[in-house]
Amino acid sequence: MVDLGGDPDHAETLERMKGLLKSSLYGSDEKWLSNGEFTGEPARTFHPGPNRGLSLTRGNQWPVPPINKKGDMVFFPEAPAPKNL
Repeated sequence: MVDLGGDPDHAETLERMKGLLKSSLYGSDEKWLSNGEFTGEPARTFHPGPNRGLSLTRGNQWPVPPINKKGDMVFFPEAPAPKNL
């Protein structure tokens, strides 16, 4: 990824996008602005909480997916079977 924010060739696009973002701010979002310019917020230390919801697992892992007659796992049993081409 390349940051083009400081590139003069993209200054007009950057200002247009900042204007669109400013016009969409509401409520507590406005604390990101100071005298009409984006300032952000001071950095805070992130303290992650426990994650017991299995939200970081990938795919259908629990319960283990069913196995078809060929020995393959059926990951999406609700999906229609593919048509033979």
